[in-house]
Amino acid sequence: MTIPMLRLFAAVEVPPEIAEELDPHQDDLDGASWREAEQLHVTLRFFGEVPEPEADDLDAELSTVPSGWALRPGRSGPGWRAASS
Repeated sequence: MTIPMLRLFAAVEVPPEIAEELDPHQDDLDGASWREAEQLHVTLRFFGEVPEPEADDLDAELSTVPSGWALRPGRSGPGWRAASS
């Protein structure tokens, strides 16, 4: 049996008012790959490919960050959507 792997990262969301200010400048950076404003984030740590059971453990650990921080695991790959606040 193959254990599913997930590409994971921990990130802080960019507040909407800052994302709106960045939007007009996106075209000024050649070679940059931008996301929609609601998907902008600052990656704190890229974990790479992680077995799904370990991803659940990582999610549990990151959920212990004190309130007031917008820190959560980001998951990318088939079947995963961005976490909602």
